[in-house]
Amino acid sequence: MTPNHPVLGGLRETLATSRSASDFIEALESRLRQLVADMVDGRVLPKPEADALRTSVIELIAKEAIPKLRTRSPNDALRVLDKLKAYGIAQIESERPSLERERAARFPPPPAASWPEVAELRAVAELQPDVCELGSPVDSIYFAKELKDDGLLIPGELLEMYAACDGFDLSCLVSKHVPVFSLLPAVSIDASDEGDGYPRRAAVFQGGDEIRISVYRDTEKKKQWWLVYEYEYEPVAQKLFDLRELLRFGIQRMNAPAADALDDDLSWDKFFGVSGGR
Repeated sequence: MTPNHPVLGGLRETLATSRSASDFIEALESRLRQLVADMVDGRVLPKPEADALRTSVIELIAKEAIPKLRTRSPNDALRVLDKLKAYGIAQIESERPSLERERAARFPPPPAASWPEVAELRAVAELQPDVCELGSPVDSIYFAKELKDDGLLIPGELLEMYAACDGFDLSCLVSKHVPVFSLLPAVSIDASDEGDGYPRRAAVFQGGDEIRISVYRDTEKKKQWWLVYEYEYEPVAQKLFDLRELLRFGIQRMNAPAADALDDDLSWDKFFGVSGGR
């Protein structure tokens, strides 16, 4: 190891003084980006020196960064492992399972949703996996904290749904190539920007091509949750959030007697009460 190398000193200083893991991860990525090309500060290193420095950086992460960051948040330590993995460095991947267990213990999911609609989805997924594909239950709802930190709130019922399955994809029974309704995996929840009288919100569902459905909470009036129907990323209409009603409609779309019904009685315009089409 080369303990006195300026690269290591800089990483140690950032780790010791930064108030968030993001500063350290940013500094680490800056070094990794060059080290994969055997470089430091734009200077090409002899191969043995570059190899030794890479080894020293990995040792610093394993012996100093991971232990310190995991005491703050196991997720911060996992972010470091993710960054290493992105650069093809897997020497300390053995730390990942224990970190994931710690994160799950700190942010356990609620009891899984046990509604009839969920049972129906599971039955279809078992019998016709080409029509209904269900994700495995989440083992942690840390994602909800990350979304909240970004100003995006998630209803408790949705967290119960994620505790039952981390996303699902439904296709039309009579036209299996046609997607009709999806719950996005937790890691794929996106943000819909504020505009046209709608606040910034979490895009959680897809209704088919070019259609997504987002959710937000009215924080100023009755504290109610709302669904927003979006077409090509533009809001079209909204209605009060009722997850089971939404699931039932998605299942109806899956069971549509003909593909044409998806643009008629089983259209999202119909569900959201949009008259006259878009």
